Amino acid sequence: MRRLALLLALLLAPAPVLADALCPADTIAPAKVERASLQSGGRTIPVSVRLPAGGAKAPAVLLLHGRTGPTFYAQRLDGVADRLAAAGIAAVTVDYFGADVPKDPAVTREAFQGWLATLDRVVAWTAAHPRIDPARIGIAGFSLGGFLGQVQAAGDERIKALAAYAAGLSESFPADARRLPPLLLVHADMDPIVSPGDVMALEDKAKELGAPVEVKSYPVAEHIPTGDTWCDSARVLAAFFERTLIKGP
Repeated sequence: MRRLALLLALLLAPAPVLADALCPADTIAPAKVERASLQSGGRTIPVSVRLPAGGAKAPAVLLLHGRTGPTFYAQRLDGVADRLAAAGIAAVTVDYFGADVPKDPAVTREAFQGWLATLDRVVAWTAAHPRIDPARIGIAGFSLGGFLGQVQAAGDERIKALAAYAAGLSESFPADARRLPPLLLVHADMDPIVSPGDVMALEDKAKELGAPVEVKSYPVAEHIPTGDTWCDSARVLAAFFERTLIKGP
């Protein structure tokens, strides 16, 4: 009887709230993950979606990894995705390199344009998802993903908010761009790869186009910060998209 009572108690107990793997002080309910794939340029593109609770349509944020690929960024993006889902925002994580493609590829103009074409397809796929509100889509791009995200957002009215993490102004930014959505810039003051001047160039371009800009900088010498700095930046990202895609200006 005691064993039966214990079993029933375990079955009826509420699901545990787990901590972000990289930020154990933050307890976040893990979201259910949907996995899918789509075709782009002859490549299979893995996509995962974390949806908020309930059945209503929700805003969504596309999470774009950097040049080192989805494996390096997996724990970081999973944690951010769960934060977004807990805030009522769907999180779409995409491996725009494609399955079975070597990671850390050469960033050529041809490759960049191919990744942009893939990103455009993923935006369309996201907008068509039955649980996602196509009028409230954002992008959070990390390093290379931030360069891709800004170029996509400059020419895509579907993108209503953009976060560029450790990214400066892209050489491929369209010269005839007329818009950028509200922009969050997150960077390290002593980033060994993307300088504060590079980030400021993107900030200046966004202001020139009339976009509201928020900047969060950290006094560390890392490209993608770790430890408490990463955890704080993850909270900043989630709060930005909650303001821009849920609460509005």
